[in-house]
Amino acid sequence: MPVALAGKVKLRFHLYYAPKRTLACDEMLKKAGVMGSLVIGEFPMDLVPVEEDILSLELSDGFNDLFVHNDRSSLHTVAGSVNKLQSLFGLIPNVKYKGSMSQVVVESMALFQKKRQAEGHGVGSVEPEIDTLILLDRTVDLVSPLVTPFTYEGLLDEIIGITNGVVKVDAELVEDDSDKAKKQPAAAGLVPVNLNSTDALYAEVRDYHTERLGAHLQNKAREIRERYEEFRKKNASISEIRDFVKRIPGLKQSYAALQLHINFAELIKRTTDSKAFTDLWHHERSMLEGQSLLEELEELIGCQEPLLKVLRLLCLQSLTTGGIKAKSFDLLRRELIQTYGFEMLLILGNLEKVGLLRRQDSLFPVATSSAFLTVRKSLRLINDNVNVLNPKDIAYVTKGYAPLSVRLVEIAATNKMTHTTGWKTIQDTMKQLPGPSEEFSQAPPVAEAPGATTDKKDKGFGADERKVMVVFFVGGVTFMEIAALRHLSKQPECPFDIVIATTKILNGNGLIKSIVDPELVTALKL
Repeated sequence: MPVALAGKVKLRFHLYYAPKRTLACDEMLKKAGVMGSLVIGEFPMDLVPVEEDILSLELSDGFNDLFVHNDRSSLHTVAGSVNKLQSLFGLIPNVKYKGSMSQVVVESMALFQKKRQAEGHGVGSVEPEIDTLILLDRTVDLVSPLVTPFTYEGLLDEIIGITNGVVKVDAELVEDDSDKAKKQPAAAGLVPVNLNSTDALYAEVRDYHTERLGAHLQNKAREIRERYEEFRKKNASISEIRDFVKRIPGLKQSYAALQLHINFAELIKRTTDSKAFTDLWHHERSMLEGQSLLEELEELIGCQEPLLKVLRLLCLQSLTTGGIKAKSFDLLRRELIQTYGFEMLLILGNLEKVGLLRRQDSLFPVATSSAFLTVRKSLRLINDNVNVLNPKDIAYVTKGYAPLSVRLVEIAATNKMTHTTGWKTIQDTMKQLPGPSEEFSQAPPVAEAPGATTDKKDKGFGADERKVMVVFFVGGVTFMEIAALRHLSKQPECPFDIVIATTKILNGNGLIKSIVDPELVTALKL
């Protein structure tokens, strides 16, 4: 915006911080001498509805800030987003959290409520529409993001990468059969493809296990073919022809979507049928069952396998065995540096800082070495008999391993083992996991109690009505966990419709890359 000043035109620039302004940035602008040319504001983007049941703050550096740099400023954003939900949908009666960061969020929420009450503005001004809030630190379950998913959406994210509901793929993958028949060359470069619930077929199959996906797509192709065959009947009446013509646009759209997902399914099958993928799955499964694969890790490093693959397995080995013995740790660290470069020192340091990697001092072994083993057994995280075609257990999402984070939600919502809900039934297990935990109830002050000044909603909770549970992942959530939560929500014994909130949607590679400096990501081609 130009401003006339003594015959000269002075340019002023508008700078907006997302999600909030910080003193550190202001100081840097002052040192640069540009504060006088700036009009500064804030853009509190808050939760973005990525899907009907997913809300995301899209904090790309959230995990790195919280767990590497111990910068807790993003927790203010998390707490603010929860407070906004409560302002819109009423004070949430039941709150559960696990993890030190989640505890800070809960404390910040309480301070906000006290401040609002002191100002005469209550939080619980409407009948509550959300029954339960569960806050989980990502560090409570670092194992699950490192495990390869077997759901359609999860594998698409692993193989291609999904960013804000969009994948970028080679143009030939989005070609339909008519283009191939005409032998039209595909456009060069990558083509963006939207992947969300507006695509009815994708919404239906996104959480399917890959073994179920192929047969389902075949059935869909058969249905479309049968619809076209109906039109070819020689004795079709005029009204039947007219009805079919009306359906042509929908059939074309269905066919195009089917062709796209068949192409994606073929890409996934080529990957999952490969020896490298099979070996990876066996390595992961062996580690989850408590086996040591240090020799295999050494061999992968010697073969110069992709660094992210090696680091994911290394971290998984450390997490499932309570750390790596000092002698083996030093050997692997030396080989990583020799093979991939001295930059590995910084990366390994960050992995240790966040708890993904741990050097186990053999002179003073600690009790945490058996923590995952205890949790795995008590929460039944391994299910060898899961039916991936008609799953009854959330372990189908990885072909046998139930994500720990989702198992905790399942127990909080409906405990099949004791027929009671809540974490009090698994207190010993909860103590094995990092960070504090608490379950408590909250209610508006008497002056704001329902029936006094509260505005009741038409759809308040009733005895026969499903309740809403919000599960908030502080540090990120994976598509595999999202699929497991959706599956849980559909089970008859679960009384909740589950809404997932998160600071960011990520995968195993994204988790590792998030703690690596951007310069190193480029240098190492991660």
